[in-house]
Amino acid sequence: MRALGFAPTRIPPPRRASRVAASSSDDAASALRRLGLDARDAATLTARDVRDAYRATMRDAHPDAARGSTARALAVRAAYERAMASARDGTLASASDGDGDAFAAKTLARTFDGARHGFVAATRCRGAAACASSCVEAAPRSFVADATTGKARWIERDDFGDASADETSALAYAEWCASERCPEKCIAFVTRRQREFMLEVLENDDGASGVDAFLRELVETAEYVNGREAGRRRARARERDE
Repeated sequence: MRALGFAPTRIPPPRRASRVAASSSDDAASALRRLGLDARDAATLTARDVRDAYRATMRDAHPDAARGSTARALAVRAAYERAMASARDGTLASASDGDGDAFAAKTLARTFDGARHGFVAATRCRGAAACASSCVEAAPRSFVADATTGKARWIERDDFGDASADETSALAYAEWCASERCPEKCIAFVTRRQREFMLEVLENDDGASGVDAFLRELVETAEYVNGREAGRRRARARERDE
């Protein structure tokens, strides 16, 4: 996993084709239909319409739903990405510049924040009290045990206020150590928007294994696209310095 200020410990695999947003009108129409929207209304649909339809469709496709599965959830997610790509390209006329999929390259180009926000996959976390390598003990300013479940959760960065460079470096090191020592490898560092989406996935979790598979897919994708965006920014910085 990737922590603040440290390079990923492994090279993520190539991004799956299902997560590459298509731009053709046929693909956009198919994506809208999968989300339960009428493709004939594409010119008047807003990005909010697409998001609302996505959330409603995902409730049924989610691995924890009676008729849901990981495959269905990923297919709905891919349809959402294609539909939002159409919004960014102007097919959905009312889409605003701030809309878009948190894992898409075009969105990250505008909103990348360094992937400093922690996410703990509660589907795998043993719980702070039961874990010999608890992240709550290793990085107490970044992780806390949930009062209800006892499992670790991330403390939002804003809770710390302003910190000096030395404090930030020490915090980053503690976070990196916590993620590396986690026996279940359930800690990831992602963008704020990616974290918000993955927390939505957890909200519908009742312990089914399909949820964890979906989260692993999202983390894998986040590692790849965030690493690529960070690399692009480093390359641009070097060019400016030359």
